[in-house]
Amino acid sequence: HLLSFFLYLQKMLTSHTIGCITVLIICYVTSCSGQFYGLDYAVQLGLNGSVCPTEAQMTRDVYLMKNYTNTIRLYGITRCGHGLFMGKLAKQLGMKMFLGIENGPDAPGTNNDWYGWEKITFKAMHDQFGPLDDFVLGIGVGCESVLRRDIGGNLTATVSYVNAHINDFRNFVRSFGYNFSVGTAEPAYIFQGNPSVVDNSDIVIINAFGFWSGIPYNGSAADTAGVNNVFNQYYNMVTWVKNRYANMRNRTQPSVIMGETGYPTKGTHGGAVGSESAQAGYLNQAVCRAWAENITVYWFSAFDREEYGPPEGNWGVWYVNRTAKPGLATFNCPNYKYVPTFPISTSTSTSTSTSTSTSTSTSTSTSTSTSSSTSSTESTSDLSTSSTQADSSEPTESDESETESESESESEPDRSACEASLESQTLGVGASTDSKEVFNSASSIGMGIFTVSSFVMLFM
Repeated sequence: HLLSFFLYLQKMLTSHTIGCITVLIICYVTSCSGQFYGLDYAVQLGLNGSVCPTEAQMTRDVYLMKNYTNTIRLYGITRCGHGLFMGKLAKQLGMKMFLGIENGPDAPGTNNDWYGWEKITFKAMHDQFGPLDDFVLGIGVGCESVLRRDIGGNLTATVSYVNAHINDFRNFVRSFGYNFSVGTAEPAYIFQGNPSVVDNSDIVIINAFGFWSGIPYNGSAADTAGVNNVFNQYYNMVTWVKNRYANMRNRTQPSVIMGETGYPTKGTHGGAVGSESAQAGYLNQAVCRAWAENITVYWFSAFDREEYGPPEGNWGVWYVNRTAKPGLATFNCPNYKYVPTFPISTSTSTSTSTSTSTSTSTSTSTSTSTSSSTSSTESTSDLSTSSTQADSSEPTESDESETESESESESEPDRSACEASLESQTLGVGASTDSKEVFNSASSIGMGIFTVSSFVMLFM
């Protein structure tokens, strides 16, 4: 094991990806204080997702996230070639993924046919490292497409496109023998105002933010208004779905999960003010409550995108340079701690399923070991793309009454990485193949890396 490790370390030094090893060692020797069910990960960098990260950068990100979760939710799989890379890496690390599929533009026969490209990429994933059902939990076709009316230019056309794509992609994955739950992501009131989208979905993915509802929140344990608003949106959606399907025979009721919730560390909206203390408080309140109430929740988001300006660029629990924000230091959900295992996940876990025909599972190890947060101080200046001006990504007002309901969540539409993930128009590939050494050599590292971790850290 030691010989394999030092041979691997030599390769990593040669390929200039020593940062990944640094992160790996730090993650192991400093166990984490809390665990997310899942983290939302927008892979692309730069304004409108115009910059493709290298494979080394994506590998580093995955190792950081692996320290706090075993599940990653993507917003697309084609751009920058990251679907193939992330899928292979997640599978080798024993992680789970919830795949996002871009809904549009829909331009068959052109390089701008992103929905068509997503199908090609999915097939390539299946061909290269299938079967996929050992690590793919479900599929979201589009993200807030109906909210933005970004396919067809109006509500009717967009709903028609979204429904068609959900059904088309479901049939597509079924042709490979997969039974993944397929749906789309929207704020709860959009689903309720457009019930046909729910009817065509196996899974309803709601995005819910107390911040975008403008609710003041100071991050204290006594201030629960924002968190209560978010969970009320979830439970109202669950009740709405249950009531809608109560008298429908031969129809499987779709499950409901929360695809996005979080709190920014900068920016304002109405009475809501983003801050590090507010994010820290919301992190403990929302995530711990989700565990306690057995609700599938993906935290938005993993990393800051400061090129978008506040608040859009400041939802991450890591800064752009991948150092941890203060909230991670105080993130602590009792009975949901775990000690991460690298490079291969071998921990004993219990599976928690949502009420969908294809269940969404999570690995949660209950550990009694003392945990402390980890933060990587590795330099990642190459991630800091120019942030000259914020994108015009303030929350979109939804004033068309045809999409509104009396739901408590209708006060403000939710904005997220969904839009940023759809705006890039450049099909790229990962710029570096150096980090393939990370997972191709993973099995050779074994426990040797842990045995010599303290020794190596003396030289870093």
